[in-house]
Amino acid sequence: MRRNVAGQIIGIQMTGNDGSAFTGAVTVYVAVDGGTQAVGSVGGGACTHKGNGYHVYAPAQAETDGEHVAFTFVGAGAITATAQVYTGVDVIAISGSTAAADAVEDNIAHLDSDVSDALQAADYTSPDNDSISDLLDVLADVDGDTVPELLAKLSAFISAVGERTVTDNGDGTRTIAFKNSGGTTVLEWTVNATGEVVTA
Repeated sequence: MRRNVAGQIIGIQMTGNDGSAFTGAVTVYVAVDGGTQAVGSVGGGACTHKGNGYHVYAPAQAETDGEHVAFTFVGAGAITATAQVYTGVDVIAISGSTAAADAVEDNIAHLDSDVSDALQAADYTSPDNDSISDLLDVLADVDGDTVPELLAKLSAFISAVGERTVTDNGDGTRTIAFKNSGGTTVLEWTVNATGEVVTA
């Protein structure tokens, strides 16, 4: 599930107390980041039965705004079931800040521009007078990063694999960091209050 994004669906298989697929009315309760559980805010938490005991709920955007969200499905005559999700990063909703998201997109565009400039500088137009090694030499340092480092950054950003943290630096800036599955920071931006990139 994406964090702080509307239009998503969460579902679960409900089982009756007798072991059969439960097709009766189901209400969902939501707890965000370990907070107090509350009945779903959309339609009073009423779920839609899709068939064979499978019930779905479309949470409000605010109900997805947390690192961890627990959806507990309850029905009279059914076994209560909870679906727990860890939210992921969405480019247009990083920490709920459009300005920060725009800054991230601008930074990616800047890196893309650097690569494009490097390709043009290589004048890689004919195999007769250019070689792959010449091109790699030109691309060896793009915006302070080697090609493998650049690819690692872009890969981390696009896939958002691993941990994403947003740190308030106490001086009006925030640092957005992406870590790989090994816990190493591979992509990091510091943005000011208006979302402009201070460091990258």
